[in-house]
Amino acid sequence: MRRGLLLGAWLLSISVLSAQVMVDNTSQTVADAIQNTLIGEGVDVFNITINGLPGNSVNVQAGTFTDETSSIGVSEGFIMGTGNVTMAEQPNNSGSSSLPGSPFQYNDPDLESLTNVSVNDQCVIEFDFIPQGDTLTFNYIFASEEYPEFACSNFNDVFGFFLSGNNPDGGIYTNENIALVPDPNNPEEYTNIPVAINSINDNMESDPECVDFAPDYMDYIIYYVDNTNGTNYEYDGNTVVLTARAIVNCGEVYHIKLAIGDGTDGAWDSAVFLEANSFSAEPTGIAAESLFPLGLV
Repeated sequence: MRRGLLLGAWLLSISVLSAQVMVDNTSQTVADAIQNTLIGEGVDVFNITINGLPGNSVNVQAGTFTDETSSIGVSEGFIMGTGNVTMAEQPNNSGSSSLPGSPFQYNDPDLESLTNVSVNDQCVIEFDFIPQGDTLTFNYIFASEEYPEFACSNFNDVFGFFLSGNNPDGGIYTNENIALVPDPNNPEEYTNIPVAINSINDNMESDPECVDFAPDYMDYIIYYVDNTNGTNYEYDGNTVVLTARAIVNCGEVYHIKLAIGDGTDGAWDSAVFLEANSFSAEPTGIAAESLFPLGLV
């Protein structure tokens, strides 16, 4: 009987482990992880950097993840965070987890412009890309240990996806943030509010910190997922799967910056999970050789 109980407990532990989010931030460089995991159809990516350095190195704040049960919302992809992203692997047995990130501190003015507090432990990934279609899209989830206790506070962990290049509607994107809260009345459209702790949460008290950051934040609770008792990943809360979208000119060079940081302090980590192969621009049918005359394909 005792052997049977031990066997049952062992099988249960194996089942729980296989259901958890698994992270790899050591076996590939940041550039390889992006090329092999994040990039999908209709884009050619080059000049990848992390925190201002070439992307041909490993950084503990970025890597790949798998989630067999899609408990976070997607089954695999690329992860970047404000600390060592292997923290995501832990079951949520703590409401205040952090793991040290890269010792090299970086400061990005565009990320810092999203909030009125200092931004620490930044992870900033940049690259150029050429779309083969007219619309760039990719899917992501924002997750944080700051939830739910520090929603509507100055511990407003933030991130942004900053796009630069020609806007087909006229003018130029200049580090324009496309990580925006969808319009609850029309999810195909977007508000001008950045996705962050103080814009998507479950605080229904009309708190002035959140109202100042996102006046209609209580309408955005539909995008929030509580994970305080979760067993598959560490973060206390996260968004649903959201989509970043921008119209682009087929065949032109664009630049994007993916950035995340801890608001005010360096504790209680946050992360962005980007769905595998979702960074894409569906081809319009123009021959690839006409798009890439410099041999970039």
